[in-house]
Amino acid sequence: MLISSKGTYAIRVLIDMATNNGNEKIISISEISNRLNISRKYLESIMTLLSKNGIIDVAYGKNGGYRLNRLPEEYNLLVILHTTEDDLAPVLCQKKDYEPCTNKENCSVHKTCEELHDLINNFLLHKTIKDLMENTCK
Repeated sequence: MLISSKGTYAIRVLIDMATNNGNEKIISISEISNRLNISRKYLESIMTLLSKNGIIDVAYGKNGGYRLNRLPEEYNLLVILHTTEDDLAPVLCQKKDYEPCTNKENCSVHKTCEELHDLINNFLLHKTIKDLMENTCK
């Protein structure tokens, strides 16, 4: 499993928004771009993806921007990464768009990879933006 820059930046953006009262006020894309040193154009694509999937709210107009629509502890990394990544499978035969493996019953690796996939998903499900904020603020 490889997390892309899109997934990493999405998590960083949510941490930044939570740190800067992103659930109470609208934060402009310029503010976020400047603080995180992410190109505005790339950030716009990430923010569009997050807003279309209900992870953040968008406000249009002169004073527009984005805000969190829940508390940091209610954002788990699994949902964020499922929004930004094509797939979190650790091996090709487990990818959702990959042709099903015809040998998985006899494959000595399949069960272990399935367990790894479950461990990764469970870890990400129980790791929140608040957890990451606490790790970086210490």
